[in-house]
Amino acid sequence: MDVETQQILDSVYRYSNMVSDIVKRIANSLTYLDSLRPGEARVELAKAIDIDTEADRYRRKLIENKLIAIKDSIVRGYILNILRMLDRVAELAKESMRYLDLIPYMEIPSPVRVYIQEIVKTSVKGIEKIIEALESIRRGNYSSTVEICKEVESLEEKVDEMLHNTRKNLIKYGEKIQNQIIVIFLKDFIESIESMTDYEEDAADIVRALAIYFTTTN
Repeated sequence: MDVETQQILDSVYRYSNMVSDIVKRIANSLTYLDSLRPGEARVELAKAIDIDTEADRYRRKLIENKLIAIKDSIVRGYILNILRMLDRVAELAKESMRYLDLIPYMEIPSPVRVYIQEIVKTSVKGIEKIIEALESIRRGNYSSTVEICKEVESLEEKVDEMLHNTRKNLIKYGEKIQNQIIVIFLKDFIESIESMTDYEEDAADIVRALAIYFTTTN
């Protein structure tokens, strides 16, 4: 791996940690809402927006200033797509937190809240695994990178199963929610989390493909 590639992988690793911080804010918000502390949940949203602004600025500079230095067009394409997928993860995390700000969380039936909390925890594990994979690939541990990325796929499948159960519970308990606008916002929130985990899997797939490519060229 040449110096330019090493440097940009270091930068992508830093960017992924920014994205992880945004995703973790969702879990923090749920914890605060479950403890009847909505003010602190809103603080988490404000922090997520600030981090996303900084992360977006960092990603743009990375593309404009460092990505062009990568001579191998295949590597350049993989890295660009990793950045795009992680950007979508960050945007959907921020979007989901905005839905949380609109939803009177404690009016959601407890069985639905339990599944939502588990889904978000699993999504956090997904972005943490992507960080682990990026750490592995920048150290040249390509076979380990591939195995870590497979774990992200397993987590995404777990989220799909939990989402199915969440929707079943929403149908079962939805009529207990007096204001049906809440149900609509809740469905939107669930869909944003689902899309976020899909993009986590997409990012992991590209990291895995890059690791396999490095195996054949180094």
